[in-house]
Order: sequence, then C-alpha cells, then structure tokens
Amino acid sequence: METRFEPLREDDAAHRTHYNDVFQGIWPEFALTDEEFAEELAVSGPARRYLVFDVDHPDASAVGTLAVERVTWSSDDAPPIVYAPLDLARMSSGLVEDVVREAGVFAHEQGFTDLKVLAWDREVAYVDQVLGWDGWREVERAVDVAIDLTAPAPAPREFPAGVAMTTVAERPELLPGAYACLELAIADIPADEPEALPPYDEWLKGMRGLTARDEAIFLAVRDDEVVGFAGLEFRALLEDELWHGYTAVRPDARGLGLAFALKLATIEYARAAGFRSLRTENEARNAPMRHINAQLGYEPVAARMTLRGPIASIPAPLSHNGA
Repeated sequence: METRFEPLREDDAAHRTHYNDVFQGIWPEFALTDEEFAEELAVSGPARRYLVFDVDHPDASAVGTLAVERVTWSSDDAPPIVYAPLDLARMSSGLVEDVVREAGVFAHEQGFTDLKVLAWDREVAYVDQVLGWDGWREVERAVDVAIDLTAPAPAPREFPAGVAMTTVAERPELLPGAYACLELAIADIPADEPEALPPYDEWLKGMRGLTARDEAIFLAVRDDEVVGFAGLEFRALLEDELWHGYTAVRPDARGLGLAFALKLATIEYARAAGFRSLRTENEARNAPMRHINAQLGYEPVAARMTLRGPIASIPAPLSHNGA
C-alpha cells in the first residue's frame, strides 16, 4: 500500500473543517466545533497535522488524521506524542508503520530519539503491532470512566471545617491561586514524565476559552488560599455529556475529603444543567482518584494506552527492505 499525507492548512477554514470532520468521525469522544478546534490549534504546542489517505484504496476519502505534538502540559524532556485516529475497517500494518514513521520525522527534527503513541484499547491490532517493534513498551494507561447523571445522586458530604467552596465566577481574583494549587498537585500524578503546567498566561487562555465556564470551575479555599480545584469542559457537539478537567488538591490539604466534595459539586452542577453523563480519565496508577470515582458511581467505559519507543526501530518502508 501507499500512504499519502496531506498537511493541515490551518489558515484554510474549509480544510480545517475537513480535518475536524474526519477526526471526530473516528474519535467522537473528543468532538469539537470548527470554532473550538481553531481555538485548540491556537494554544497547542509545536505540532504537525495531516489528513491521511490510502492511495491504493478505491475510496478516495481520508482514512484518518495524524497529529504529532509537543503538548504544552508535558515537560521539556517529554518526546512528542502521536494522536492518530484511523478507520479501523481500513487499517493495515503498512498504514500504521507509515503514520508512526511520518510522526518520527517531526520528533527527530525536534531533537528526540523517542516517540510516544496514544492508542485506545479498541485499537488492539494497532497496539499489538507497535509493541512488536524493538524497544517499544506501554508507559501509561488511562482508564476512562463515566457516571450516569440520570441515576440517583451520591449522598452529599459536609465540607471540612475551615474550608469554603466557591467558583471562579464568584471570585475571579483567585485564578492565580488556582494555578499555584494545580502546579503543586499535578506533580504527584503518576506519569511517564512529570506533567508541567504551561506558563500562567498560556494556562489562563484555556480557562477563558470556549470549553470553559467560570461558574463550573470550583475552588476549595482555606485562609483565602486555593487548596483544591475542579473544573468541567464543555464541548458544544456533546450535547448530553460533559468532561471533567483536572480535579486536584494541594498536598498539604489532602485527607480532608476535598477531592470528593469538589467532584460532587461538579456532578451536582452537571445534573442541574441537564447533562446526562459526566466523563473523565484517570491514570491507572492514580489509586486515590480512582477510589473516589468508584465511590461516586463512575463506571469504566474505555482505556487509552501511551506507547513509547525509539524512532530508529520503526520499520522502514518495504521498498527499503528489499521487498
């Protein structure tokens, strides 16, 4: 087979729409409107994006998309990561190799010898193939869970004494404190490399973006300092479903039930707003948050794996192998 990569023309609205349509047709969990997608492009880290075509297939439509990106919340040492939604019915070993190889070119140009690939558990053939290459391994696993908001609400719990609940809508001046809280909290989230927030001004763009609402960013405040944070993400095309953003508690305020209370506040908000489902992901090794979600009634719906390996071990094209 022969794979053709058509670079995304980010300044071409029609081409962005085409790319976005292909993407969300394969990964509907992350569907974005054209406006939301344009905003995401504006704040993403260094990246290359392509529409992917199987030249030999009689159907000339795209078989998927490819994005290889140095994400803004990763450390400087973290290699670029591949997001490649591919049509499972038209996936082949040659297509997978071509896609990851193309991503490897970007990673190599950025000065990296390794690359990461994000894949769903439903893409088992994709995962098995990549893990068959020398030196490739699974380094992270995220479990997606969801709660049915039409079911009875979890029992409320009192907020701990000395800690108040508020929102960014009520106290916008606490946003710098929310950032400081998150910066401390995410250092403890299990990951292949420690996560790192982007600079405050860049982070603030997300907090003021199309998928955020001040009244849905909840803060736990003690002595006028933010010690806990929980936010929701709104995507216009997901009419019945919301996604959680970070739920985080500062290390010196843990053990008080703040994460449970904050998450319950987001559940109550989502239910009152008429949503039917609330979804999030947890790193499989993040036992405390997985325990809280289980207590609240979240059920597993999918898993995502991050695979990592050396660019040099990605198979060369058949024509380079003497075949």
